[in-house]
Amino acid sequence: SDACAAAEDEFVRGLLAPPPPGAKVSDRRVSYYVAPLRDSVPNATRLVDYLRQQGGTAVATNLIAYCEDKILDGVLVPGNQEACRVLREGATGLGIAFEHVLDISNSHDDNSAVRALLDSPDASAAAIDALTELVRNNSLGGISWDAEPLYSTRDDAIAFAAFNARLRTALAPLGARVTTYSNDADFMIADIPDFVDDVDKVITGQTYYSADKTDLTNYSQWLDSYLAV
Repeated sequence: SDACAAAEDEFVRGLLAPPPPGAKVSDRRVSYYVAPLRDSVPNATRLVDYLRQQGGTAVATNLIAYCEDKILDGVLVPGNQEACRVLREGATGLGIAFEHVLDISNSHDDNSAVRALLDSPDASAAAIDALTELVRNNSLGGISWDAEPLYSTRDDAIAFAAFNARLRTALAPLGARVTTYSNDADFMIADIPDFVDDVDKVITGQTYYSADKTDLTNYSQWLDSYLAV
């Protein structure tokens, strides 16, 4: 619709606007999540082609992609999707950093998988080593957490922060960052001050649920609404 097109145009103008005076260009990132590809190579190819047509880094500096990587019983299980390989190679060829989304298996159901990782020093150390190799071997721009454990506690949040501090230290020499999703629903990721100092960026999900935002019609209104919270 015309309204949707106008909203999209405004959004893109906001992304492409020059940084404020005094800001370093290298500090400014425009990141997009890439929904699960279901190992669709044609979809990955079309996305790379679209990014190339639109100027690559002129519209995105980072892609944060769901490639089905997960931590299972404290052990990294890579997704190994062909579509992710195609998208990763295409994006990095355009100068766009490519990051893998990481889930902790079953974290949406309970917190036992989270604690299998965070409460075991051996499992934590092995996972950090494995994630470092994943980043190094695939020239990734980072690891991004989408772990939303039910019934988690503040102790889990503190353990999560400590784990990410060590992971961040391991990935920094590779030029890769650590980011995590946050929302109000799961204690481990709800209280941003618990872990903000131990990751490079927190991606807030407070505007993700839009049932009470039906009156907002453009990007500026969404931003004003969020900043007012």
